[in-house]
Amino acid sequence: MKSKRLLRFYYSADGLDEALDRLILTCALKSAEGEGSGAHYADRILKIIEAKDRLSELWNYLDFVINGLKIRDREVLRNYAAMRTGIKLLPEAEQRGVKRAVIKFTRHFRRGEQFTEGIRLVNEYYCLF
Repeated sequence: MKSKRLLRFYYSADGLDEALDRLILTCALKSAEGEGSGAHYADRILKIIEAKDRLSELWNYLDFVINGLKIRDREVLRNYAAMRTGIKLLPEAEQRGVKRAVIKFTRHFRRGEQFTEGIRLVNEYYCLF
């Protein structure tokens, strides 16, 4: 489990949801234009909706976990998720703070194995957020 990837998903889930909605709309429009069979596009739309459902379950659990942490840890995790680089460029004290917050997050993420499908989808759609 890549905790940074999960955190980035958690804090940018709205953008992913919008991207998936655009994919659904694109499939619906292609179906209406007569490109390919309607059943093909209906199947693709159904798969995207199922993915949104699994991602929603994962997001709800992540929300429960993150809201169980202290406000300071949540702020550190938000900043860490937004970083485009690793923590090596940060001062040593901030590095320790990020490491502590991530460890607290991973310890609270106990039921993560129940969301393997959602985590797989996060990896699959990672380029969209």
